[in-house]
Amino acid sequence: MEIKDPAKWIINESGLEYFLKNQVTTNFQEIQFNKTFRKIGKYNRKLPREAFYRKLLNGEYKYRDWLLYSKSQNSLFCFYCLLFAPCKTKFSRSGSGYIDWKNCLLNVMNHEKCIMHRESVRIWYSRQLNNPNCIDNSLKIKIKKEEAYWVKLLHRLIETISFLSIRGLAFRGDNQMMNSKHNGNYLGCLELISKFDPFLASHIDKYSNKGRGNVSYLS
Repeated sequence: MEIKDPAKWIINESGLEYFLKNQVTTNFQEIQFNKTFRKIGKYNRKLPREAFYRKLLNGEYKYRDWLLYSKSQNSLFCFYCLLFAPCKTKFSRSGSGYIDWKNCLLNVMNHEKCIMHRESVRIWYSRQLNNPNCIDNSLKIKIKKEEAYWVKLLHRLIETISFLSIRGLAFRGDNQMMNSKHNGNYLGCLELISKFDPFLASHIDKYSNKGRGNVSYLS
């Protein structure tokens, strides 16, 4: 198995065991961006370097260590979703990966915020917790607390999504700002629930309306 090329990974139990002990990242410096051009519509487009970094609120940039580049397929993969996503995403198509350079920046950002990505990350950490060779006890305790937090949040988000879907109601409004009268049914429902749910109220207060670069998983 070629470890540096996610398009050639063999996803079986022995492969998963290896990746649980060895998280793979792409060496940004090794990518030859001038050789990543693809014909998209009328134009030739190349993989944007900016896709590998997320701008934080303080102006600093954080490297997206989960985003992997396949040289053989000239495509991108999500490390966590390729291994553990319950359903395939744009970034976990085995053997092919993501190739739409035109919408790359937007789709990378949206993928990072989506529930499927978060669930894949949770599964990866959960599997590590159950493997005595992967992680020390102090980190296990920290991860368990983090996992419990996001599981509680996911339950609330999934129930809200299910409620709106069953009734055929639109999710989005004119904006995605909390406490706005025009933020749509989804965020509106979360605001209503938070009035009676201290956990959700605390999460909204901590993460909502923080600006681009902050991931709240509310939208």
